[in-house]
Amino acid sequence: MENIKAIEAGIIQKLKIFRGEDIDICYAIYQDIVQNEAYAPKLLKFFFENSDRIESTEEKECQKFFDEGEENLYQECYGKLTDGLLEQLLKRRVTVEAFYQQLWEFISMDALFPDEKAKVFALYYIWIDIRIPYFELPESIRIDKQEFEQIQEEIRPQLQNARFILASRFSRWSELAYLLVQILDSLKDDKQKAVLLGYILNTNSKRAGRMAVMSQMMEEEQDD
Repeated sequence: MENIKAIEAGIIQKLKIFRGEDIDICYAIYQDIVQNEAYAPKLLKFFFENSDRIESTEEKECQKFFDEGEENLYQECYGKLTDGLLEQLLKRRVTVEAFYQQLWEFISMDALFPDEKAKVFALYYIWIDIRIPYFELPESIRIDKQEFEQIQEEIRPQLQNARFILASRFSRWSELAYLLVQILDSLKDDKQKAVLLGYILNTNSKRAGRMAVMSQMMEEEQDD
């Protein structure tokens, strides 16, 4: 069995040089993990936590594992199952180590995913989920409806200011973010900040068109 650092380096190398479909690249990573079963949870964690920071040079073609249209067939068979298992595990709010241990146990179960392609699909489908990589969340504050409304009245000018900022146009994400941080810093405690952030998130969720514009601005900023 290889040293775990050497295996991790091999995973990074594959992510750096391969071109091809993500699900086929995921198969190559799966091979590294399943061949080193004793390290599987740690390798799974490493893969999920490091894959999004690497941009491939695409200098080497990844071996084709899934045929044309086969990914869709596996999604029809195992997509909802994989989502359900992930959701169930996330609700438990376990430690990071326990999460990856149990996740690998799910992926490895023949009763759930009976062949290698099904297992690779499950790994791939979890990899592309927005809730990955996993973090153990600390206890949060809870604000009842009455107190929430009271705090809203206390910080109404700041809420109005935030709404104005969100509706304004900026050439950079950083400009908008800085102004919102300034408002947050002006508030007296975490409950006021939580109410303001809740308002910002709720306002932004209703502005799909606005977010599309901001995403374009962000891409332009990265190109500069």
